[in-house]
Amino acid sequence: SAIKMNALIVLGIISFLIYSILVDGTFFKIYIPLVGIYWVVTEVIFKKKDAMWKRRKITISSWNAPSDPTCYLPVEYDVTKMVEFIEKYNQNNKDGHKLTPTYLITKALGVSITPSIHNIGRIAFGSFRGMSQVDVSILADVKGGKDLVPVNIKTPHLKSFHDIAEEVHQKAARAKEGKDKEHQKNVQSFDFLPSFITGPLVAIVTYVTLNLGWSVPILGFKGDMFPPVVLTNVGSLGLPVGYAPMPPMSSEIIACMGKIVEKPLVIDGEIKIRKVLTIVYSYDHRYGDASITVNILRLFEKCITNPEYMESLKFDGNTLLDSNEEIKKNQ
Repeated sequence: SAIKMNALIVLGIISFLIYSILVDGTFFKIYIPLVGIYWVVTEVIFKKKDAMWKRRKITISSWNAPSDPTCYLPVEYDVTKMVEFIEKYNQNNKDGHKLTPTYLITKALGVSITPSIHNIGRIAFGSFRGMSQVDVSILADVKGGKDLVPVNIKTPHLKSFHDIAEEVHQKAARAKEGKDKEHQKNVQSFDFLPSFITGPLVAIVTYVTLNLGWSVPILGFKGDMFPPVVLTNVGSLGLPVGYAPMPPMSSEIIACMGKIVEKPLVIDGEIKIRKVLTIVYSYDHRYGDASITVNILRLFEKCITNPEYMESLKFDGNTLLDSNEEIKKNQ
């Protein structure tokens, strides 16, 4: 909690007050007159009694001004063709692990975001720092929700469905069996450190690794361990929709998949029952306005509503080799 995270600051203030009382009282000689001046300015000069009723004073005292840059964008997709594609793919490819909506969407995120890679990055020392590639992190549930292990897939836009399925399955299985040594090293300090210390520690390590891209070997944290895109699936829990928060070690975009359900949609003027998937995007507004996200979402929709189209797209590194001028102009 915020109280625990700020415990070190509070303890520092208490220590300073004790020192001022027992050793040197100069602090109070300066502090008390300043408090008096502040009270006169705020409660006498600027205060309007008719507008400052009790409830309003409580609410003003309870919260700070809003500063969270998170935007939430829920989007429904007609994934009837995607479901059919996955079923056909698995029938024709019985060797290896089955293709799932999660694996397909992992590739779709990489394909749709990479052409806009110049808008994907980190904020370090108040400046935007671009990324050299788009990786996607899939959050794997471990031990019934007691832990979430990130399964990072590097450059999924360059990998086949088969390669993504194999890689995710192997990494997730290793994590669920407790054999992911890198993750174990990352979280082992949380077993013995109190939360009021882990709070500041997480904030510092996150900034060094995520924002600056530097590694912290002693704690097992790597500079590229937090990809700019995160995919989580609440549909596996039976939930049709979910809004994922952006934690401090968050990325630029979090895509939260819901459960695929049947819904009536209007198709060519007729009501038809279709397979519908809701994805809620949590987006950090500091990286840009909606116009940037819209370009990504347009290509993403084309990819998951028509997987054959996504397979036809070719990349040379981060460059999309496609004749579609609408896509290429956004690169």
